[in-house]
Amino acid sequence: MRLLRHCASALIALGCVACAGSEPTSALSDIEVTTDATNYVAQPIPGSAPYTRYSFRVIVRTTNRSLRSIGLSRCYPGSRTPTFGVRLHSDSASAYSAFDPVWGCVGGVPPLTIRPGATRIDTLFVEGPNAFSGVTGEPRGVADGLMSLHMASEQGGFESNRFLVSRSP
Repeated sequence: MRLLRHCASALIALGCVACAGSEPTSALSDIEVTTDATNYVAQPIPGSAPYTRYSFRVIVRTTNRSLRSIGLSRCYPGSRTPTFGVRLHSDSASAYSAFDPVWGCVGGVPPLTIRPGATRIDTLFVEGPNAFSGVTGEPRGVADGLMSLHMASEQGGFESNRFLVSRSP
């Protein structure tokens, strides 16, 4: 009898979990992040010597095809653009993008909301390298190669299409 009660309790609990998980959720595939180009040429930033840094502009479209609003993270209450990362796609597991920003943000900032069916367009100014060796002055990270944007969000983040970055001479 005792075993029967435990089995019945377990079935009821499993049924409640299944019911709770049956409401519609936003699949990550319902969020599309696209850039305005597949090739970018990073230009030297004037006055950045002795550590030469480069910059390029990306226009990014984030489209929400889900049934729920999504929130893109931002750094400060007055920030008009979302926080983002720049990922390097490489065969080397230890390689990383020199253009991946270093964010120092305050907490409790409301996200930039994208409602269902809406598209948000942001102009991002990507700069790097963002770290240099304190001993040699050499830049850290890879500045030329296949990369993508990672848009930070309350849902974990969304990846863009891949694009090629090269530096102008």
